[in-house]
Amino acid sequence: MNEKGLVVAVDAGWQKRGSGKTYDSLSGHCSMVGPLSGKVLSYSVRSKNCRVCSVAETTNKNPAAHECSKNWEGSSKAMEADMVIEMVEDLQKSEGITIDGIIGDEDTTTIARLKTNVNANIKKLSDKNHLKKLFTNSLFTLKKEHSSLTLSVIKYIQKCFSYSIAQGKGNALQIQEDLSSIPYHIFGDHEHCSARWCKFIDNPNLRYKSLPHGKPLKDRFLQDDLKEVFSSYASHSDRLSCLGSTQSNESFNRMVSAKAPKTHHYSSSSSLRYRVAACVAQKNEGHRYLIKVNKKLGLSPGYYTRRQCILRDLQRKRQKAISMTQKFKRRRRELKAKRIQSLSTKETREGVSYLTGCDLHHASDIDEIPAPKTIPKYDHLPSSQLLNAEEIYFDLETTGLARDSHIVQLSAVRNDEVFNKYIIPKKPMTSKATEITGIQVVNNKMYHNHEEVETVSIKDALIQFMDFMKMSGPDVVLVGHNSKVFDLPVLFNILSKLNILETFSSAVTGFIDTIPLFKMSHPNLSSYSQLHLFAEILQDKYSAHDSLQDVIALKRLVDHTGPSHEVKVAASFTLNSAVAVFHHKNTTKHLMSTLGPLLDQKVISNGMGNKIAGSGLSLSHLQLAYQRNGREGVQDVLSEIADNSVRVTKSKKNH
Repeated sequence: MNEKGLVVAVDAGWQKRGSGKTYDSLSGHCSMVGPLSGKVLSYSVRSKNCRVCSVAETTNKNPAAHECSKNWEGSSKAMEADMVIEMVEDLQKSEGITIDGIIGDEDTTTIARLKTNVNANIKKLSDKNHLKKLFTNSLFTLKKEHSSLTLSVIKYIQKCFSYSIAQGKGNALQIQEDLSSIPYHIFGDHEHCSARWCKFIDNPNLRYKSLPHGKPLKDRFLQDDLKEVFSSYASHSDRLSCLGSTQSNESFNRMVSAKAPKTHHYSSSSSLRYRVAACVAQKNEGHRYLIKVNKKLGLSPGYYTRRQCILRDLQRKRQKAISMTQKFKRRRRELKAKRIQSLSTKETREGVSYLTGCDLHHASDIDEIPAPKTIPKYDHLPSSQLLNAEEIYFDLETTGLARDSHIVQLSAVRNDEVFNKYIIPKKPMTSKATEITGIQVVNNKMYHNHEEVETVSIKDALIQFMDFMKMSGPDVVLVGHNSKVFDLPVLFNILSKLNILETFSSAVTGFIDTIPLFKMSHPNLSSYSQLHLFAEILQDKYSAHDSLQDVIALKRLVDHTGPSHEVKVAASFTLNSAVAVFHHKNTTKHLMSTLGPLLDQKVISNGMGNKIAGSGLSLSHLQLAYQRNGREGVQDVLSEIADNSVRVTKSKKNH
């Protein structure tokens, strides 16, 4: 190699993970990679232990002649600087290569030691990924003191920082100016901004897409701290204008962790050196290095070894080509954002489950916020089942139009058989209901059109109705007009209170609502009320709002129009799905009642309240989310993704 003045990337790895407070690995390795070629130019290994020497010392004997693996007496932290100095000096002596620049992270004093011991003119280039990580850590440190510095705000500031660095590559003055203006930009002051990137200069009325409510931040104490952070980075703009990357070194470290996992101890023998050397060969030559090693040792590689090596290299080449595309990078960022969002949401819902000392300080915080509920939908009856089912027409008259109204008349028709029962309700009828139906209750007696009628209890009426249906066999389909919206919710509500909903389910297979049926068979009518349909189709009238007359009229309508089997299937729905919808609506109604304080103070609209309650959340769940993670906790819960849809809303102005 005759190249002079190389810029290389260096990074070290250790065979034991640091705890953040203690770094005491017995061994470490370091690689020097050419950033253009991606090849390892040199490597070094340090070890503080030798098994042979340790055994001899324990037995008070002199060690036998051996290749000692111990070559380091200092601390684990000092290994990296020493290995880099060794590699730079070796390249200069053995190959005549001068290193003019080192790309590395900000975690060591390597560059200072190189300037002192090797070359005073050597330059330091920062690793862009490590630099962004340091910047992000400084923001999260500020987050502890400023509640307005939420995760979404941090992401926006990160984006501004990264954009300034990328656009100012090679221009230190531009980077300095752009970084200095960011603490003003996010607070609505655009005098320091450049028209190159700030759209607010030409259009001051724009909204901030990534800031809360689309408005600039207002916390001036936060602004002062951000100015200090950005000022420190702007002062090193010359270094930020020529960033490098140690990604190839990180890739090499992953290879070493696979061949020398941190759960095993290899540094007391030459095994670690051989494993690191194998990783260097794999990094530079690919998996084909195994073929060359076999040949060098006089071992002809077998067919399967050769095939596997070639296959692995082809797979790696293909993966690398795919990973360089914009589509792949964009998809990777999207998946990462989804994982982070999902993790944050689950941790908010679950509460503290694993944390140092949490059993002492958070033991009582074990209440879980429920996962998103799947909103049930009406399922159509299977065509074959509907074909063989017995159709029974039914209708109710009630004390009012509310879904918790009581039934006062229950009627049904099967062929020529009629079922009709009057029931004295336990709540008074509304005046409007009495006027429409002609039914009134006086002194515990019921009158229909001023004539007294015989009554039964609601439970007896329903049991007799079920007996009437069971006479038709196992497959019964109830046909009603607007039954999905009104009759069934009223009926299910009473069955549920009497604890006989399950018994009722054994007598019925499903339902047909004739409103969607007539909309399909007779489109574009001005009204689909039963009275209007009867007059329009049969050119006749009948005594409406008497449930017996209603079901007789409905049967006449359906028999006359003769809707196709396909139309009936499309207008049908199963009993199980109808019951599921009923229970979901009841639960939503209960949860909605807990949101009263938010609705009364107009914090949320009725529509938003229905969405929140429909997803299974109550006011106490929202309060718990806020208690655990502030506004971000509420936002995480409301915007959780389930079954490819948002739980409540993505809009941040609603959080």
